[in-house]
Amino acid sequence: MSQSNEITTTGATWVGVESTPGTTPGSMTRIYPNAGGERDEQQPALQDGALQASLLAVRAGSVKAYKTCSSKMSFSARAPTAQADAASTPAQSWQGLLLQALLGGQSMHAGSAIVAGSTSTVINVTVGHGSRFNVGDVILVGVSGTLECARIKSISTDAITLCYALSGSPAAGQLVIATAGYYPTETNTSTLAWQHARAQNSASQWTHNMLTGGLSFETQRGQLLGFGTDLKGGSWTGPSSQSLSVTAASIGMTAPFANVGAFQLLQPVATTTRTHVSIESIALTVDTGMEHVLDVGGTTEGIVGAMRTSFSASLELMIRHDVAWRSSWDPAAAYQFMYCCYQGSGTTRRAAGFCLDGTLEELPAYPNGSSNRGMTRLRMTALGGAMSSVNTDQARSPFLWFMG
Repeated sequence: MSQSNEITTTGATWVGVESTPGTTPGSMTRIYPNAGGERDEQQPALQDGALQASLLAVRAGSVKAYKTCSSKMSFSARAPTAQADAASTPAQSWQGLLLQALLGGQSMHAGSAIVAGSTSTVINVTVGHGSRFNVGDVILVGVSGTLECARIKSISTDAITLCYALSGSPAAGQLVIATAGYYPTETNTSTLAWQHARAQNSASQWTHNMLTGGLSFETQRGQLLGFGTDLKGGSWTGPSSQSLSVTAASIGMTAPFANVGAFQLLQPVATTTRTHVSIESIALTVDTGMEHVLDVGGTTEGIVGAMRTSFSASLELMIRHDVAWRSSWDPAAAYQFMYCCYQGSGTTRRAAGFCLDGTLEELPAYPNGSSNRGMTRLRMTALGGAMSSVNTDQARSPFLWFMG
């Protein structure tokens, strides 16, 4: 035995998508979680319960059961370093790798530019560029020299119809910036390998395999916008020397997004106005529905893969007292919600946030808020296919997280 003093908040972490579940990929991607994450490894001992002739008799020895492992990490939302303009060749970011593995879908491509004849609700992009975009994408469109977030409802050749209007008609030559979007797919079988090395001791290194799990999202006012992962796996090694490097490296993305001055839209999916809604607090809950496929036998701790068994998402919104929400309440009415945090200004502005389509299936409530103020509480449940009839996973998806 050899004890050592080690700091748990310095080190290096990697992830990779397993092509064969349970096998660590030859190429892993460095990621940068916030300090204070958790990891754990378990392997229960199964005790023999054979009847003995004496109360004090030594029982038979225990045997090892299947291994399990878990890790929890949080991340401040960041956009890719470069804007996805017309000339870009976007590459998957390390945050995108995690989001795609747990949600299943990724939309990532170059942007374009506005051509003549565009309006606030239908924009024309450079000839041949319409095929770059997907229904459900969030894009940033230049209006009078400032990029505004918008979402694509339909595409006809190079004419793109938006879910809701821009603040004005964009002039020819204005930018159309693509964002990287992440959404749940009908099926998802991805599993991750995860590695971590502490900086002070080359023998304090771990590998987890067969990981899948859930996502959480941080949307607290005035804090950093972000997301967290809750991963659970079926095999592990460590602590041991695994030749993992702890050298300093660049995060390779933009600065984190402060949850300040966000654009918030809540309106029926058929409404095309662009009206910012004042919201005191937002609580987003997502259940990815990712579960392990279990086997009594198998070679990887009784797990043969992962699959999506369900998907759900919901929002709880607290807004200032507004009696109209109850008088107009219709649980069958479909709404779109957009939450977009900006960073920077003008034509170099960046954005991160999410979209949720759903219904208000619970009667709007009127609780007391902070400082004894009357509030309105709206609870929104995700509804797939509400925004578009296009038959793709992204168009049908009720949830999209974007960064760009």
